[in-house]
Amino acid sequence: MQKLAETPSELVADENGPQLLPREKSGLEQQDAALDRLAAATPEIKKNLLRSCVQVVGADGAIQEREAELLRTIAGTLDYPTPPCVTPEKKSTQDSQQYGGPRT
Repeated sequence: MQKLAETPSELVADENGPQLLPREKSGLEQQDAALDRLAAATPEIKKNLLRSCVQVVGADGAIQEREAELLRTIAGTLDYPTPPCVTPEKKSTQDSQQYGGPRT
């Protein structure tokens, strides 16, 4: 296997591309460290990372509530705060009209 980068997370790749780390090497502590490192990145890198995250999450044509909250958390960590997502079932008719949504 060819190493892509010398990092604490041991990111590795083979002929099929980057591989996922085993669960025991990808816990909350490692995720926190990675987000801290990314928070220090340039604005362009942060923007590209968030765009990539959105593409991955939306690849199946639907963004689940948990996925949206994870995106919000990552965006907030990178100093790109986003508003909470509101699903159509939870949105009132008055809110829909106020924000330019469909009128019923």
